[in-house]
Amino acid sequence: MTTRNITTQEQLQQLGRLEKDVTGIVLGTGNDQSATLLDLSDPPAWNQCFPNLRQLVIWSVSGLRVLQDLPQGLLSLEVCRAVDLQKIDGIPETLQRLVLEHNPQLQRVDFYTDQFPQLQELASSGCAALPQNVLHAWIQRSPQLEVLDLSQCPQLQSLLANLARYSRQSPPPRQGRPRCRP
Repeated sequence: MTTRNITTQEQLQQLGRLEKDVTGIVLGTGNDQSATLLDLSDPPAWNQCFPNLRQLVIWSVSGLRVLQDLPQGLLSLEVCRAVDLQKIDGIPETLQRLVLEHNPQLQRVDFYTDQFPQLQELASSGCAALPQNVLHAWIQRSPQLEVLDLSQCPQLQSLLANLARYSRQSPPPRQGRPRCRP
């Protein structure tokens, strides 16, 4: 696995021109509130520049309004403190881990399919603009979900009410307890 740490948009563009075999990218200056935000107002076409990308981590960026053109083999997506991000479009069905934290403008996340057959870990906090029904739909459509972290999630009360209604209508859960992080 080839992972690259990128701290400037120029480094990302250069990497996209030179290395197509990159499987992991950590982009930004860290998930620290005091970190300087990286301007990502001109993102690459991820699926063309990095067709083998399996892990994408985006921390502390500005200018990124829509995250799209993600590669079909992506397994892990972590987006934290993308202050201008409003939409993630076309998350592939191969995704196993989705972490969305402190993206205050994020209103919409679209998957390529209605089901999320591989999603095993979902974490969401600080994304107050996401509609209340989105998290419920993700959980309901993720049969492999093992880890659910909704700490500091403003939609948690509504989600609990929806899940309670859903659990009364569903068959008994599969054997074993799902893991949850505190």
